[in-house]
Amino acid sequence: MSIALQKEVQDLCANLNDEDAGLIITLIKKITATEQHTNEKVIIGLGKGKLTYPDEFENWNNEVQSMFEGYL
Repeated sequence: MSIALQKEVQDLCANLNDEDAGLIITLIKKITATEQHTNEKVIIGLGKGKLTYPDEFENWNNEVQSMFEGYL
């Protein structure tokens, strides 16, 4: 990881409360452990029951995808 990227991560995490910081640490550990041992998908359920989103959230996928078609 580049020094600039490490600095950006530090800056973003500097003002997190302990609970949020703990969630990020757990997430990073799960991702790095999975990447080291297998190419399986990582299913992250850390926010289950804590995060909410609008009912139409999934419908936005096609709209966002069409905005970036041809660029990715």
